[in-house]
Amino acid sequence: MPGAGIYLTLLGDGGMLLSTAGKGPYRTWATRRRVRGDAVVESAIAMFTLGLVAELPGTTSAELAQVAADVAARLPGAHMCTTARLATRLARHRSAALPPSVVARLVLAHRRAGRRIVFTSGSFDLLHDTDVEHLNRARLRGDVLVVAVHSDALVRCRYGSRPLRPARCRAAAVAALSCVDHVTITDEEVPIGLLDRVCPDVCLCA
Repeated sequence: MPGAGIYLTLLGDGGMLLSTAGKGPYRTWATRRRVRGDAVVESAIAMFTLGLVAELPGTTSAELAQVAADVAARLPGAHMCTTARLATRLARHRSAALPPSVVARLVLAHRRAGRRIVFTSGSFDLLHDTDVEHLNRARLRGDVLVVAVHSDALVRCRYGSRPLRPARCRAAAVAALSCVDHVTITDEEVPIGLLDRVCPDVCLCA
């Protein structure tokens, strides 16, 4: 709509593209299942609108819209995503952090399917906009994004009084982003052992 400061374009199986005046584009990713139908579109629009009305950042509203679309795509018939279904879906991320051995096995399956693996790590204590943008840009460089969240002990060693949130909560917040495929927790600032097991095509560790 002319004069609007924010646009959300639905890309079907490709996710969504958020365009905001004065900012670069922000992409979300649909889960690996065909996304189609009026209920999917309506769920995404409704959740995006609710997010903006609640004065959430545009990126957060877009991520919620993507989750709503993913939920609706899996429902039989033409059912929309309700707030209860959305809450259930988001609650899955509470146990999102996987053991390194599981991540390595999942990555092996991705590689056999011909997917390009991207790896990055960080503390993500408050998950600032810059963190979200970094993860979003990282995902654009491949097909699968693996994130290693720094453990509480490692964060305390680096920052003293931090972390403000335990590692499992920080991992859950990271995993809730549609650009992130797998999350684990590491005690190493540069997780050499995990990198040896994952062997990413692109490594964006600081």
